Amino acid sequence: MLEEISRHLAFCGLGTVDEDIFWGRMPDEPDACLCVYSSDSGVPGKMEGARVQIVNRGRTPGEAYEKACQVAAALDGMRGFLAGDGAMAQLRVTSSGVGLGADAKEREMYAANVTVYSCL
Repeated sequence: MLEEISRHLAFCGLGTVDEDIFWGRMPDEPDACLCVYSSDSGVPGKMEGARVQIVNRGRTPGEAYEKACQVAAALDGMRGFLAGDGAMAQLRVTSSGVGLGADAKEREMYAANVTVYSCL
């Protein structure tokens, strides 16, 4: 699901997979990038969604904050098939523009938190 969300973000025009959109890991470079992480997988068999965090960093704190807001706008309320023949999903943004502090290279990071309900 992380890869599918990453590919959907690319489809929405927020970057290119494996260049500035990644899943499961935040690379050292480039300075401005997005990374899709699993916060938790929810409870199997219950109507609870999985929680996903999309972390980004930018060249400036303002750029990183703006990107978090763009991610939230692209995903909130999305109901349908994710791009690239992806799973049927319903996405709900639970928070956006969440400041996470600086990474080891002093680049500010921000996040959007999303709850994902899907039928694979």
